[in-house]
Amino acid sequence: MRQLWLWLLGGVALLALFLVHQGRWASAPLLPLDLFAVRAVRAGNMVIFLVGLGFFASPVLLSLYMQDVFGAP
Repeated sequence: MRQLWLWLLGGVALLALFLVHQGRWASAPLLPLDLFAVRAVRAGNMVIFLVGLGFFASPVLLSLYMQDVFGAP
């Protein structure tokens, strides 16, 4: 369990380093951070995130429902 938290912490640290580099030092950033100042872009990203979350959560919920209805194997 400890190793999992270390990997997650390392991933968050690398993401933060990427965002700082893109925001401050990159002359031609891969992802311009001022793009997220546009309200429509933020809303679109939130909608896509929630749809993706639903797609990944639905097999779990469906399998729990089927186990309840048809009986757990």
